[in-house]
Amino acid sequence: MTHSRRKGARGETELAHALNGLGMFAHRSQQYCGKAGDADLIVRGLGLHIECKRVARPRINDYLKQARAASKGRPFAVF
Repeated sequence: MTHSRRKGARGETELAHALNGLGMFAHRSQQYCGKAGDADLIVRGLGLHIECKRVARPRINDYLKQARAASKGRPFAVF
């Protein structure tokens, strides 16, 4: 696994733990197994498409565009 993929996986895991600490039931999705287009995180019962980004120079508009397209009309969030 490349450095950037490990960094992204750590970010997703940390966000899942933080959301779980708030009483949400979050876990990484299956997208890391090759299902392109899935959300980075799934929160049980919420129906929210979550994209998690861990970058030095954020490109917020690009991430919002990606999340909007991948969410297929569902509510979405970018962290």
